[in-house]
Amino acid sequence: MMSEMNVHNETLQRMINHLVEKQEILRDLLRFTLQQKELLKAEEEELSLDAFTDVLAERGKLMEKADELDDAFLKDFSQLKNSLGVDSLDDLSPGMLDTSLVKDLQHHVKKVQELVLGMTQVDTENHKAMKEQMESLKTEINRVKQGKKAIHGYANTKRPQPSIFMDEKEKAFKKKK
Repeated sequence: MMSEMNVHNETLQRMINHLVEKQEILRDLLRFTLQQKELLKAEEEELSLDAFTDVLAERGKLMEKADELDDAFLKDFSQLKNSLGVDSLDDLSPGMLDTSLVKDLQHHVKKVQELVLGMTQVDTENHKAMKEQMESLKTEINRVKQGKKAIHGYANTKRPQPSIFMDEKEKAFKKKK
């Protein structure tokens, strides 16, 4: 029975390690999300599309790593629940697992949730700022199109345009001159 408890505790420790690693990734994600926020606040002249794209690419890589950790965590969690014969760790009888490891696990789950919440808030702000910039760009593009039409219309009235359909008598008359 003691060795079974050790196996369970080892699984718990792996789960904790996954959470600790995920916290590091989430801190990096939060840092990149804050960089995005600063880039979005920059004036149009200062906004570097390349820098913004680089930040997005780095975030994408980190999110893939976080997904891999989630998969590993869920695999271990499922294995632990099956091994213990419970649907939830709340259903455990006292002494089935090392209580200090369970508390450590709960602590790290809470930290991950806090980091995700903070990142979600900044992401929401970034999304709103991005929408505002897109609307501003749409307005600017429409103004440019209208100006282009106006210039084109003005330019066409200044120069007489030759008729494409000239009848043969008129062509012959011009050739005689």
